[in-house]
Amino acid sequence: MSGRGVLVAAIGLRGFPARPEADRNAFLLFVALIWVAVLSGFGTDSVDHVRKHGLDYPLIVHFHAVAFVGWLVLFTTQLALIRNGRADIHRRLGLAGAALATVMVVLGPATALTVDAHA
Repeated sequence: MSGRGVLVAAIGLRGFPARPEADRNAFLLFVALIWVAVLSGFGTDSVDHVRKHGLDYPLIVHFHAVAFVGWLVLFTTQLALIRNGRADIHRRLGLAGAALATVMVVLGPATALTVDAHA
């Protein structure tokens, strides 16, 4: 067996080593920073735009917003599930994440092209 095969077999038998608490908190910090960045980047502009112009965005922009906020909620939920020892639910929700990723890969560029065409 190659050196890599031995390593994979050893990890499979013993499991992964325990992670320090700092690693767990780093992921929490990263998720919080993502939320702050998204809300500060899009939240204020969106509220200002709606006040001045109403909801005049193309419909695809609203679908895009729902999908991407849904991804952030799912990402945050996945983190909370792992932090609370619920890897079973985390794995099941991973399938929803894969489906949502497929939608986002199509919806992101389609939204950009639509908005660019309306500008």
